[in-house]
Amino acid sequence: HTMDAENKKGSAGQEAPVLTVTTQMERKDYRRFLYLATFCRNRIIIPLLFVVSAIGALAVSYSEGGVHWSGFIGAFGIYCVLCFGAVALMVEFRNRQHAKTEGGSFGQKQVYEFYGDRLVTYADSTPERAALRYEQMYRVLESRRYLVFYCMANLAFLLRREDVTGEEWRQLTQLLQQAMGKRYRRV
Repeated sequence: HTMDAENKKGSAGQEAPVLTVTTQMERKDYRRFLYLATFCRNRIIIPLLFVVSAIGALAVSYSEGGVHWSGFIGAFGIYCVLCFGAVALMVEFRNRQHAKTEGGSFGQKQVYEFYGDRLVTYADSTPERAALRYEQMYRVLESRRYLVFYCMANLAFLLRREDVTGEEWRQLTQLLQQAMGKRYRRV
């Protein structure tokens, strides 16, 4: 999972990208990304939170006479709120920490060049480029608002749908679905 550095934009002999998109991440995008990454990256997270809530509710509502179902349902609701609330608080804490340490990176334009076999990305303010072959990518998630590219399990970047036209979005998602196979997922 390494990125190849290219130092020049548009070096001679290089094929033209299939699609080039310029995007930027705002504070609201980062917050949404954190929730998406927390709850949707792995399909087991939400069911696991329900199972933990059910186990807690069962433990509280069980007595020698059996399970008190009304107590179970009430406790299950409370534990669901507590479990999902605890995870949401962790996301909000991470969002605030990022805003304090990375405050200057919001609003910076990022350019993505999509080729048949790789993605090249760079900040429009720097000449340095990073290239990543699709087979090197860990996963790509498509949500209603974003495409999230996972270079590794815990390293990702995103492309906002609002920065891509409808036809370009369709073309891009087709390219990525073909290149990524099962590692491309809609959430």
